[in-house]
Amino acid sequence: MQTLVIVAPDGDEVAAGIELEAAGLSDVGRERERNEDQFLVATLQQTMHVVDTSVSQDALRWLPAGGKGILMLVADGMGGTGSGDVASAVAVRTISNYLCNVVPATQPMAPSENAVRQSTIPGMRQGLKTALQKGDDEVRRVAEAEDTSDRMGTTLTMAYLRWPHLYVAHVGDSRCYLFRDDELYQLTTDHTLAEKLRERTKMEVDESSPWHHVLWNALGGGETPAAEPQIVRRKLLPGDGMVLCSDGLNKHVSDDEIATALRAASSAEDACKRLVAMANADGGSDNITVVVARSHTASPDTDTAPTLRRPDR
Repeated sequence: MQTLVIVAPDGDEVAAGIELEAAGLSDVGRERERNEDQFLVATLQQTMHVVDTSVSQDALRWLPAGGKGILMLVADGMGGTGSGDVASAVAVRTISNYLCNVVPATQPMAPSENAVRQSTIPGMRQGLKTALQKGDDEVRRVAEAEDTSDRMGTTLTMAYLRWPHLYVAHVGDSRCYLFRDDELYQLTTDHTLAEKLRERTKMEVDESSPWHHVLWNALGGGETPAAEPQIVRRKLLPGDGMVLCSDGLNKHVSDDEIATALRAASSAEDACKRLVAMANADGGSDNITVVVARSHTASPDTDTAPTLRRPDR
């Protein structure tokens, strides 16, 4: 588990520092022989280390310090013959590399034209969309190799948080939830044929229907069309939590049960362990991956500089 202390941007109504605690856990489950899920929890920060210069230190103060953001990602591979884990790993590597080197994640906030006292990260929506499209392209390219399945693909649910803004990019049926005031809200839409049918006809599809397991949107996946990322932005409040998970969790644990576990957990790490254990206790029919983040108002004696700490387990 890692704890990151970040400071609210100048001018934001949240004047105090925010402590964000994030953790992830992946488990093979009770029935699968191989774990094809992947997850990532990382920080993104623009930095420059000056080795030597003729410019005075005072003159260097014009250099932007850069903000620190947190990236959380869950991928659920598919395709059989052992290629699902390849697809999810390729997607995580490609997307995180693109975000680290291209996306302007640490640029200053820009005023939004749509709301008072709102702000956005310039280029972030398009950057996240392009990142997933790059992942889609690379999974399809790797699938052309002789030793991999040409049907291999993966879901990808990714959250980028730079306080107080949360951006979510998503394809597939992994999920991102917002946990606010002890209530759970699903931010992503399941990209399954069952959900598409429900949206078009307003009729619920029986839970036993195989359409719940057929994706129309994924990274790779053989003959499926190019990925169509869903992008969501939310402004967070102190005390908010986030959950990212593969469908191995929500196959066995309801939204109400997830909320109950989050209320009872003593930490993000504890929440991950509780949720994985609950899915396994109900049968664990699939790989189970969970990433949990929780925000708190930092204590007065907390160092206000963005720092990363590894607490003792």
